[in-house]
Amino acid sequence: MTNKSSNQSWALILVFLGLLFLATNFGWFGWLTSWLWSLAFIAAGAAFLYVYYQNRERWWALIPGFALLAVGVAALSGNAAGGLFLALLGAGFAAVFFSNRTHWWAVIPAGGLLTLALIAWLGAMRPGWDIGWLFFSG
Repeated sequence: MTNKSSNQSWALILVFLGLLFLATNFGWFGWLTSWLWSLAFIAAGAAFLYVYYQNRERWWALIPGFALLAVGVAALSGNAAGGLFLALLGAGFAAVFFSNRTHWWAVIPAGGLLTLALIAWLGAMRPGWDIGWLFFSG
């Protein structure tokens, strides 16, 4: 892709996004607005994961990729949104560790976030249960 066509592509994308945001502010999409935002976050997360897929040395792209996916998917979820959000964030750090074992530090936030995801999920599914002790399992 030449530089001129690349600039034109970016310009068209920005114009499209601007029109989309304008239509959202006017309320033209109604109930569809939350779906559009969720899909936008999922698409942005997929773009970061594609950056990692293209070059495996860009491990850093896994963290924002999973974080943006987490926001998009959690916005579409019901009761389990908090647990799902934390689980996807933890999965991002786990993916960093499994992509290169020298990134051992990623195990710490992965374990903490996955433990919190389990607690949040069980708290949403079984409100009467005493699950605070599970925090010490992480």
